[in-house]
Amino acid sequence: MVHRRKLYWLSLALAVALAAAYGFHRELWDRYAQYRKSENTVQAVEREVNNLNTAITVVKGEAEKLDTDPVEVEKAIRRIKKLVRPGETVFRIEPSPSPDGKSAPSVVKDGPGSGPDMGARTEGEQRSEKEP
Repeated sequence: MVHRRKLYWLSLALAVALAAAYGFHRELWDRYAQYRKSENTVQAVEREVNNLNTAITVVKGEAEKLDTDPVEVEKAIRRIKKLVRPGETVFRIEPSPSPDGKSAPSVVKDGPGSGPDMGARTEGEQRSEKEP
């Protein structure tokens, strides 16, 4: 019985040693590390693809609005061409330096009909100005 136990443990140790030698010879640990790295890269690329698909959907929706909605067309033209209607007051938000070196937003009010930066206003402000 003692002889069988010794033979069992000896064969187990030999099997473990052979498995370790095989793994070392085939550089399995390095290959596994490369596999994990490539798996992480694939996941990152899949996330990026999903984000880009979402962005494409948003842009397609905006393009469709530009084809059908005259308010959206006017909004885009006013933003791109930096146009303002007579009598409108435009608020531009410009960064101003703060004591700690970071820039903090400040509001600059332009007079009626001046200052072309439309990007600083919200949609609600633009729509309220469009009404006669």
